[in-house]
Amino acid sequence: APYWEQYHYNPIGDLTSELSTPASGAATTTTDTYPATGSAQPHAVASQQVSGPSGTSNTGYTDNADGDLTTTSASATAGESLS
Repeated sequence: APYWEQYHYNPIGDLTSELSTPASGAATTTTDTYPATGSAQPHAVASQQVSGPSGTSNTGYTDNADGDLTTTSASATAGESLS
């Protein structure tokens, strides 16, 4: 079945959004945000919003100084601590 994807990037090459459109039904949009340029982890996703036919969810991510993912927090679930 045919479908298509559309990708958008910021000027420094980070993927900022993806639009997934199925052959039938509604599209799903994923939008990523990043820390400010010059931050310790400027290319690590700081938050992500997914909007589609079943609603919208938001997830936040925290990294340590080494760039390891340490916590996540989602609008639909309690936050997770990763160790």
